[in-house]
Amino acid sequence: GAARAVRAAAALLEDEDFIQRLAVAKLLLTVSQPGDELVVLEVSARLEHRLTSVRLAAATVLGQVVPRGCERALNAISARLSHKEPGPRSAALKALALVLSPAVGTAPAVAAAALSSAAEVAALEAAHRCLEDVDASV
Repeated sequence: GAARAVRAAAALLEDEDFIQRLAVAKLLLTVSQPGDELVVLEVSARLEHRLTSVRLAAATVLGQVVPRGCERALNAISARLSHKEPGPRSAALKALALVLSPAVGTAPAVAAAALSSAAEVAALEAAHRCLEDVDASV
């Protein structure tokens, strides 16, 4: 049923064909509701994929298929901000920016005031810590 369709669509994020990866968001929106738990699970897992193209496609798709501030998505993305590898952390930051938009890109205190949930604030704080870690290692 729908779960199988979601898994099949999310698997297309790993396709070598860029056009197939682009079609994933449209497919997921056709077979599920925005912010669907399985969609978030399947797509956010690919933020940790070994290929940069898959990670970036997953981040983009999350930004397209989850409502702004979706707590489930923010929690899944935030979990990747402390990943040991920089690739998944970078993909998570991109996904976070897309899911929090337009709050991201402003000063943390200003952005936090514009956010409407504790999950949004926690995600932004996690992103800020992640970026501080990057600055400290440079």
